[in-house]
Amino acid sequence: MQPGGKDASREPETSGEPQEHNDMNQGIEDDTDLKLNSRAQVLIGQRLRTVYDELVQQPVPERLLKLLEELERKEGKE
Repeated sequence: MQPGGKDASREPETSGEPQEHNDMNQGIEDDTDLKLNSRAQVLIGQRLRTVYDELVQQPVPERLLKLLEELERKEGKE
């Protein structure tokens, strides 16, 4: 224990939010202060489209196909 009765191994108390979230928001009054310039928005959009395009080109996992077939069979019996 530290002087004053505090345990040094304890995490500092927060408002319930993760510490990194608190650090990110220091000095920001509300979300209107958070703005990206148009170049950053374009780059983020391009990267998101690239990731999405790669994702949708992936084959559907065999396990998921089997689960969908099983669901269709069960719904057809009702």
